[in-house]
Amino acid sequence: MTRNDHTIARAPTLTQSVAERINDAILDGTFEPGERLVETRLSGMFGVSRAPVREALKILETTGLVRIVVGRGTFVCRLNRDELMRVVVGHALLMGFAARLASVHGTARSFTALARAQRGLTRAVDAGRATEVRRQEDVFLTALFDAAEDTVLRQTVLGMRGQILVHRSPLTPEAEILDRLGATAAELLSALTEGDPDQAERTARTATLVTGFAIIGQKPPPSVDAYLDIQAPRMPAELTA
Repeated sequence: MTRNDHTIARAPTLTQSVAERINDAILDGTFEPGERLVETRLSGMFGVSRAPVREALKILETTGLVRIVVGRGTFVCRLNRDELMRVVVGHALLMGFAARLASVHGTARSFTALARAQRGLTRAVDAGRATEVRRQEDVFLTALFDAAEDTVLRQTVLGMRGQILVHRSPLTPEAEILDRLGATAAELLSALTEGDPDQAERTARTATLVTGFAIIGQKPPPSVDAYLDIQAPRMPAELTA
């Protein structure tokens, strides 16, 4: 962030910093779906006491990335196939709604911020750095929900995105996932600049849906058409065959 952003950023607290590091460790595959997260191990990994680790896990529970079971411990989320597909569809629907709101409420300044964030995401994708891609996508989503004037929805979307990434298919190359994330943001930005809320919603929804199912390595179920606007563009052939 630079002085030109006219924003004073607060330094993250220790708990927030630990939560981000645990989040990154989960999303990069250090911890697998269903794996137990032991506080003492995390404390040793990050060189902190158990207190901030415990609070960080509570933060991550609110995103759906981990599940705290009283008397048993904390576990990385693990969804069955049907649950995961519902998350992918729900994520696409919320992204479409956010794009509609951004198209309606966005200003020249907010669209400039979106364009800047999209360029940062593209650079990260080109460099092939997965962690940086996720961080830049966070920046892009923050700009999107600022334009939509709905920052609360951002947390839900980020949580669902995390659940999808945790369950990414080992058969889907990392480079393909990064490329799809970058392409989704580019398509969304292009649609928003057209000034058509309907088109922005359809584009965001469909691009997010295609990316989500590609990440988890699954074909969209027949019920997808029921969830989405019938005017939405058709799914690519490789995902419908």
